[in-house]
Amino acid sequence: MHSSDMASDLAAASPILLLDHVNVNAPTWTPELDSFWFGALGCVSDPRAIQRSEAMREAGATLRGLLWLNIGLQQFHVPLGEPKDALQTLSNGVVGL
Repeated sequence: MHSSDMASDLAAASPILLLDHVNVNAPTWTPELDSFWFGALGCVSDPRAIQRSEAMREAGATLRGLLWLNIGLQQFHVPLGEPKDALQTLSNGVVGL
């Protein structure tokens, strides 16, 4: 199969064309998360998140940290330790990567 045909087939099979600024909450950063995001997916860390995290805490946010993970033009925001209510971290569906 020619690569352009395969790309067309994949695009037709998926209703998602773009994921941008996806928020994924994590209680803490673990070696497994590090391995998944950086090793398996190939994300790179956006250093601007450090300043943003500090500004949010100064404004009263309770998060313990914040990572912005970039993969191509897509960005995942991973606040650490928020929200405190665990039910708010549950999705109403299934997300598969």
